[in-house]
Amino acid sequence: MSDADSVRGLWADEPVDLVVLFQGGSSALDDLAAVLDPDTEIAFRPLEPGDRDPGLRGADGLAQGWIDWLEPYASYLLEIEDFVDGPKGVYMPARVRARTRRGGVEVAHEPAAVCTLRDGRVARLFFYLDRSEARIAAGLDE
Repeated sequence: MSDADSVRGLWADEPVDLVVLFQGGSSALDDLAAVLDPDTEIAFRPLEPGDRDPGLRGADGLAQGWIDWLEPYASYLLEIEDFVDGPKGVYMPARVRARTRRGGVEVAHEPAAVCTLRDGRVARLFFYLDRSEARIAAGLDE
């Protein structure tokens, strides 16, 4: 089984509202936490100029990172489009349809994530607003 197949098995086959998942106490969060080690590296890219990496780790870091990111949203529907093995990790392009809390503004964008496994568990999970940065991080492009 490839790493991409392993990561695919960790994710729902349908779009997931991350506001419900991370702010609503969904049981799916417990399932996700079960595949993360306490030292799993979590990062959201890019950082703002001058910002330092907050050093997020494990399930708590994953939850904190997403709770911070999702603060302005009433909904944030994420759908993973594919799982692609790369030399440095599994590249996961996604589509997002979101709605802000204030004003109900509809937002759509196409981010990506890169997941690295070690011994069948998630060792690194980085989220990128820019798909090209994610492809580079996964070793698919230079």
